[in-house]
Amino acid sequence: MTKHNTSSRKRTPWTGSDDATPLQSFIDTSNLNNYAKKHPSISDTEESLLLNSYSPNICRYCQSQKIQKYGFTRNHVRRYRCSDCGRIFMVTTGTIFDNHKIPISEWVDYLLGLFRIQSFNSVSKSNRNSDTTTNYWNTKLFLTLRGYQDNIILGGTTYIDETFYKLRKGDIQTKDDGLQYRGLSRNQICIGIGCDLSGHLFCTVCCGTVYDFHKRTHFRGE
Repeated sequence: MTKHNTSSRKRTPWTGSDDATPLQSFIDTSNLNNYAKKHPSISDTEESLLLNSYSPNICRYCQSQKIQKYGFTRNHVRRYRCSDCGRIFMVTTGTIFDNHKIPISEWVDYLLGLFRIQSFNSVSKSNRNSDTTTNYWNTKLFLTLRGYQDNIILGGTTYIDETFYKLRKGDIQTKDDGLQYRGLSRNQICIGIGCDLSGHLFCTVCCGTVYDFHKRTHFRGE
């Protein structure tokens, strides 16, 4: 696996410089203060109040119902102990936030950026995260959502629509004469959305045509 390193958004060209001018020192200090506001420690947020508002009813390891409260972590999050397997866990155990070091509030900012259809680069810059961090979070997000739609079946009056996006430059396929395929071709990604009056929503990506999307939804029985 190739390792990609990106520069920290915490530093400026004058960070650690002994001969920085007053203006350069001011910019560096302002950048550091803004970075600190974007990246508070977990204990400085109200995260514990959020997490402690949820009470697990089974053990996260063996699914036993014989669990009891077992003190708090240093970040004031309640711990639980299973009387059957003896293991200690929290409400975040086995979730995307298991053993997390970054406050959930930063995840909220990241998700809001995605919901606003910001680019990864824009989300990374606005949240003061490196590009590698943003890409890593995106991977974790899609792994969490994997299989979410498997049991979604649309019924009754159903509306479907689609839109198309061109592949990135490096993935564009050309003909033998070097020219690109035109129109709704293999160089277009079809994103299809279906919804019914009950509020169920189904989204899929079809590397092909409108027919591919309609065929897939028909196969699912919608």
